[in-house]
This record gives sequence, structure tokens and C-alpha cells, in this order.
Amino acid sequence: DWEHFEIDDVHYLVVANHHAGGHVYNIESVVYRWDNVTGDLIEHWRVNTSGAYEWEHFEIEKTHYLVVANQHDGATHYIESVVYR
Repeated sequence: DWEHFEIDDVHYLVVANHHAGGHVYNIESVVYRWDNVTGDLIEHWRVNTSGAYEWEHFEIEKTHYLVVANQHDGATHYIESVVYR
């Protein structure tokens, strides 16, 4: 899953990395930032995820949030999802 969002005229793209092949589900997902000067997506932040399935961005009273739906860690599907501010 890919999610685009914008904060203060800066564009971001986050990818939910579900697994790294085989039964490796505890991997990093990545947030990229658009660089207006170079026209490139630049790695902005790496996030530890467990079988990440989907990202959503939302805003409440000018505060931005990202939530990741973690699905599996290789052993169980009872995995907590996380909200970042």
C-alpha cells in the first residue's frame, strides 16, 4: 500500500512493506519526501513495522497523524497498529 499526504506544502509518500520474502514480516516501512529542487523522492524516515498492510494519513485541528495497520509478525496476527504524530 502507498499513501500520499501533504504537510505545509511538502509532499510525502509512505509505503507499507508487508514482508521481505519467506516468513520475514518484521521489517521497516519507509516515508519518502518530495525534493522540489532535485525532483526526487528522498528517504525521510524508516519505521519498524510487522507485516504492514496499510497506511493512512489524517489531520485533526492542524495536527497531522499517520497510522499503520500491522497485520502479522511471522507468528501471530494479533499485532498492534500504531498511530504516529
